[in-house]
Amino acid sequence: MTNPSATPVNEGDERVDLDSTPVVLLLDACRINATIYLAPELGRFSEAWESVMRDHRLFIPVTDATVTTLTGEPVGERSDFMQVRKTDIRAVSPLDDSR
Repeated sequence: MTNPSATPVNEGDERVDLDSTPVVLLLDACRINATIYLAPELGRFSEAWESVMRDHRLFIPVTDATVTTLTGEPVGERSDFMQVRKTDIRAVSPLDDSR
């Protein structure tokens, strides 16, 4: 017997399509080059980023992340996935002009 309360909300065909956007995230002690995922209906990068920052979640998921010091020295290995605490982000810049 299946317990409906144990079924994930997003299970099944209900997928949200997001645009992948390569960015640079600047934190106090490091720089992260990574891919973030933004709602396509928000055309401008700044609007989509504000939407992400207003979301109730404390962390932003990123993929294909490379962390360096602010002077460019590598910190660890490339990561397929990591989460970045929103309050640690000081600045963000898209790496392409697609938005």
